Amino acid sequence: MDLTFLFSNPLINVSVISWAAAQVIKTAIESIKHGQFDRHRLAGAGGMPSSHSAVTCSVLLTSYYLYGFNSPIFALSFVLALIVMYDATGVRWAAGLHARAIN
Repeated sequence: MDLTFLFSNPLINVSVISWAAAQVIKTAIESIKHGQFDRHRLAGAGGMPSSHSAVTCSVLLTSYYLYGFNSPIFALSFVLALIVMYDATGVRWAAGLHARAIN
């Protein structure tokens, strides 16, 4: 099967690069904060910067740049970014409340 079409799609490319960058930054911050490298952090969820938000924002901005404000692709990526970021902030807020209650 020829998968070259995956590498020719700028929205896929920018989303993968954004996810990887967020994970590397998150891992570096955790390594500095705790004084040791945890390779599992590279693929783990949670923490800041949010890789979910990084992916949706990068797709949103790339779709705006490539297709314009009035395109259906931009509209869909805008709505998806709003949902993901709203949900991420709600989950992080609730996790903070739970952590405080447990500690």
